[in-house]
Amino acid sequence: MTITMTELELISKVYPITSNCQLLYERGEHAVLGISPFNSFFSEKNIATLSNWAMNNFKSFNLFIPDEPYVYTVMVFGLIL
Repeated sequence: MTITMTELELISKVYPITSNCQLLYERGEHAVLGISPFNSFFSEKNIATLSNWAMNNFKSFNLFIPDEPYVYTVMVFGLIL
């Protein structure tokens, strides 16, 4: 699957699920962007675009890259099987 810039611009728009999500977005204090090294969508160009979006909309942000220890942590909490 090829992701075009138009699609990338579309996903960088914010659609809060709840009113609390909207409030957190409006505060603009911090964002966490989850990226996967095994997903072809997350090319250097797309990561840079998403990072620039986060820099322009939040005071700070982190890139979260799940790895093997994270999987075990999530399993302990019962979030995945």
